[in-house]
Amino acid sequence: MFPDMTIAGLERDGLSHAEYECCGVRVVVPWRMLDAAPEETFHEVAERLVCRRCGEPPNPGGIRPWGQWMCDGWVDTFR
Repeated sequence: MFPDMTIAGLERDGLSHAEYECCGVRVVVPWRMLDAAPEETFHEVAERLVCRRCGEPPNPGGIRPWGQWMCDGWVDTFR
């Protein structure tokens, strides 16, 4: 579902970060910090991810797009 979507398409759908888990820590990183260009696909950006603790790439199956609306307690004030 997500690998072929571009970063611009994900942002349009409210997904502004990449989320993954490595070394027992859940990490959420915005596209800007990943130097993700709007025309890049999610798959291309996910291939570049490297854990800062261990220096290894995270499990590819555990990387997903993330948006603030996915948080517990998120209140959409624009409705």
